[in-house]
Amino acid sequence: MLEAFSSSRSSAGWTDGLVERARQGDADAYNALFARVSNRLLAYIRVRLGMALQARLDPHDVLQEAYLHIHRSFKDFRSFGEGAFCRWSYRIVDNRIRDLANHAGARKRSVPGELQRGSAVLRNIQAEQATPLSACAQSDKTARLVRALEELSELERSAVLLRYFRDETHSSIAEALGLSESGVRGVLARIHLSLGRTLEKS
Repeated sequence: MLEAFSSSRSSAGWTDGLVERARQGDADAYNALFARVSNRLLAYIRVRLGMALQARLDPHDVLQEAYLHIHRSFKDFRSFGEGAFCRWSYRIVDNRIRDLANHAGARKRSVPGELQRGSAVLRNIQAEQATPLSACAQSDKTARLVRALEELSELERSAVLLRYFRDETHSSIAEALGLSESGVRGVLARIHLSLGRTLEKS
């Protein structure tokens, strides 16, 4: 269920190939690389924002801001193992959410001319999101799962994001959230049980 969102489930083979081509200046390879992780990023953004922040921030606007920053910072990206590009992208998304939340209500930033072509990728992604999204494929079940995650408490959402999106260990999550490792395991177990019941009813 939640494991589908894990960045470590992505295929290192195609990622490494696209990264190398993108480093050599292949714009199509870069756009393909971003498109491959966009559904996972959008799901992460929705869960990270929760219902309250989504009243102020459109997840697709956050995704566009993330695209711009990922594009500009790509030269600094270093691939270290399976799922590295996705995890690196999550960190950039977190920074963009913090900045946008602090400036919610300000005018939307214009897209620089050199990234106009990249914006077409985002428009295509947004059009595809007319159907339910998931980390790996678009499906009703995953859309319901994301909606259920949006309704978790802040601590529960943080635990899910750290474990299943960022692939953090139980010990690092415990340190980040001020819990014991057994407490983290308990929280995650309760979330699994609760989500299972929610999905069975829907």
